[in-house]
Amino acid sequence: MKSRWIGRGVLLLASFLWVLAGAAGWAVEPREGGSYLDQKEFFKPELYISSSHAPLDEVLPELPNRAAWNAFLAERQSVGEPPVRAFVDPRSGAATSLVGAFPLIPGRGAGNRMTLADVASRLGRPVQAVDAGTVAEAALSFVRQHKGLLAIDEAQLGQVRAVPVSSELWQVSIPQTYHGIPVRHGRVAASINNGNVVLFGTETWGSVRGLSPVPKVDGAAALAAGFEYAGGRSSLDEIVRAPALEVVPVAPQEHQRGEGF
Repeated sequence: MKSRWIGRGVLLLASFLWVLAGAAGWAVEPREGGSYLDQKEFFKPELYISSSHAPLDEVLPELPNRAAWNAFLAERQSVGEPPVRAFVDPRSGAATSLVGAFPLIPGRGAGNRMTLADVASRLGRPVQAVDAGTVAEAALSFVRQHKGLLAIDEAQLGQVRAVPVSSELWQVSIPQTYHGIPVRHGRVAASINNGNVVLFGTETWGSVRGLSPVPKVDGAAALAAGFEYAGGRSSLDEIVRAPALEVVPVAPQEHQRGEGF
């Protein structure tokens, strides 16, 4: 029995058990053939979250947040701004990709006349330089400003991470959380080039509602259950990471894909 595999496998199982203790009725598709531990591997089709991207103009009349989109488009037209390219997940109305030029921090991008004073005014505090903290705050403010287009609950925005790729390019990522609990794969992302937000959108975002943030079992019990499922503990086992609570999105049956090992 490979101790490293057990460490990873038990962690995964423990996380599933801790988060999904109330969903014992889900279908499990075991892997066929292989070693004893291979037999313990399984795949749940409902854990595969598909993506869907439709051009905005094709789905706008059916979107639940079409009022926000109509207001946004009308405002841009009224001030002579060029059209934007947008793709939307028609199932939720969330913008998965919006391409344009939205001045956010000082830079040489198209139409960018931003100054440090403008950034300070947006953030409500003095700004002496554009650093990671400033970019993160500005990006969060921008995302909140466009929450209607993104179809997100701003209370589920986690800690912003802004990383400089070069002197002119920043990548921003905001993970989705629910009462402080990470939501698997959910995030808002943005690219800032020459001071302008040139691309932003959601990834695997579905607002969480009505879920109790209190797990039915604690981490120790989840870990014990995982070891029991894997065949018990060994003196060679190594826990590479403690069990962690997370919210796992589940696809309805009509959107499930994938197959067992």
